Amino acid sequence: MVYNRNDVTKLPLFPLPETVLFPGMALPLHIFEERYKQMIRDCMDNDISRIVIVLSKTQMEDYSEENFSEGAFEAPDTYLSDDSALKDSETILTNPTIAANDLVATKMFEEETAFIYEIGAYLDIMQISENSDGSFDILGHGGDRCKVENVDEGSHLYLSIEDKPLPIERSDLNIERLRAWDAVELFKRYAEIVYPADVQQQIDEAMPADINLQASFICANLSVDSSTRQDLLEASSLLDRFTLAQAIMKSELRKLKQKRGKAWPKEQGEQSNQESQQDFVPENTIENPDQN
Repeated sequence: MVYNRNDVTKLPLFPLPETVLFPGMALPLHIFEERYKQMIRDCMDNDISRIVIVLSKTQMEDYSEENFSEGAFEAPDTYLSDDSALKDSETILTNPTIAANDLVATKMFEEETAFIYEIGAYLDIMQISENSDGSFDILGHGGDRCKVENVDEGSHLYLSIEDKPLPIERSDLNIERLRAWDAVELFKRYAEIVYPADVQQQIDEAMPADINLQASFICANLSVDSSTRQDLLEASSLLDRFTLAQAIMKSELRKLKQKRGKAWPKEQGEQSNQESQQDFVPENTIENPDQN
């Protein structure tokens, strides 16, 4: 099916396991599954620079050993912000014989649609590189979240949805700034416990100035499972997202403190009513393209 570029009301939908996209996140992907290669070709042919990333609740059942013995999804462990991501990323999306026959393909679409969340996020495609084997390396930038509903399973080899933005609610800016400051200070302490000793400087250098992107930075770097990240994405307001992130960090720090006991470091320069620190991946750079 060819898109009508004058009236693009649907966007390609890309379900990924273990991957929750937040605003500002840089996400590199290596794509060689046939239906998603077609998705990228359609984007290139129709000047479509945006797709939707949504967390899949479970990996799809292997319906046919013969056709899908090599089929598996591997989600990215880190989100890189530079072009080296296109060379070094281990983000692999497989299932090269996805449409081996219509029956199996239809069955997989039904299973895939049944196990995706109802809120995803826009991925703005910044760079596409086609490889000699026909696969693609893309580098995308996380945008606002959106609704995932009325999934179209029949128009393409891949899924697509209507474009329905779901911007996060904003409150009084001064209140948001105070909540952001508390969350950032708690995250620094959290990171000191979970990350290497030199992480503090990296956090200071990488932390965005924009408070919405600060929330993304914290959420992207917490050592939590994907369903918890999805809860953070689905928070109704920016204040709620900060509040939930703080609650998660405090809970994790309590657990770490109980495990480490006397080995727990002394708390210095404690601010507000926060309780500790944990993990940070400096490569998970959050950027605002408008600032570049």
